[in-house]
Amino acid sequence: MYYNYASDNAEYDSFKKRYLAILDEVKEEQKRDLPTNSYRKEEINLINRLIKYCRNHLLFLKKFFVPFSNNRAEADLRSIKIKQKVGKFRSLEGATIYAVTKSCISTYKKNDVNLYDALLKLLNDEPILIKNR
Repeated sequence: MYYNYASDNAEYDSFKKRYLAILDEVKEEQKRDLPTNSYRKEEINLINRLIKYCRNHLLFLKKFFVPFSNNRAEADLRSIKIKQKVGKFRSLEGATIYAVTKSCISTYKKNDVNLYDALLKLLNDEPILIKNR
C-alpha cells in the first residue's frame, strides 16, 4: 500500500539545500582535480545532471509512493533482456506482444489485481482500468 503524504515544505527545502550544498562542494573539488583525469568530462556532466534534475532526484521526499530507487523497474526489464538474449524473438510482432503482456502482468501485480481474472478480462476485450493514485 502506498501513501501520498507530502513531507513538510521546510523539511524538504532543508534536504534540498543540503543536497545542493554537497553538489557545490563536489563541483569545487572537481575543479581542483588533476587535468590528466581521463574521466573529467564525464564527472562534470554527471554533476551538472544531478543539479539540473534535483527535483526529480528528491521527489520521493514529497511523494512517498515514489520509490527511492529504480530497482523495481530494472527487475521488470531483466526478464525481457534475458528472453532477448537467450530465446531470441522470431519477429518484431512477437517481441511487442511479449513486452505488452509482461507490462500488463507487472502492473496488475503491483496494484494487487487478481492476475487470472485480469488476463481473462483482457483476452475478452474487457481490460481492467487501474486508477491513478
